Amino acid sequence: DVRGVLLAHSGEVRSFTQDDIAFMESVAGVVAQAMENQETEDALRRSERLYQDLYDHAPTMYTLVDLVSETIVDCNATTSRALGFAREELVGRPVFDLYAVDSLADARVAFDLLRDVGEITDVELTVRRRDGSVIEVSLAAIALPGADGAARMARCGWVDVSDRRQRERALRL
Repeated sequence: DVRGVLLAHSGEVRSFTQDDIAFMESVAGVVAQAMENQETEDALRRSERLYQDLYDHAPTMYTLVDLVSETIVDCNATTSRALGFAREELVGRPVFDLYAVDSLADARVAFDLLRDVGEITDVELTVRRRDGSVIEVSLAAIALPGADGAARMARCGWVDVSDRRQRERALRL
């Protein structure tokens, strides 16, 4: 695999010694390794950008919640956009501040269950947007254990089910 050409020039007419050639081969090896490392780092950065974009623009609202402090550690752009808050306003905020009053008790029960069993799925709750309007969501979450094995963090996903719930209510009328 040829990556380039390394040229050596001497100010005087002479033949290169074996030591000269060994030195140049060593330099060429170091340069080739540096080039390969750079290509690997570039590929890693591309991959990180791809996965960050996938996370930020997923159709699901994702949050990472500290289960001890009950605060939001991180969230994706979908969450920020759907709720009308800047990411910086959500990070550090108590997660229960986002639940509508009529859903708060159920949200607390769901998080207690999450701590106990490690995973919850399809828990229907209501969250509040910045403007006071609400979104009906289906919550799924997975607890992440700390070093002691106890649930410390949670990966949470909210799927907006408002339209579906509205259609279901209309069908019942």
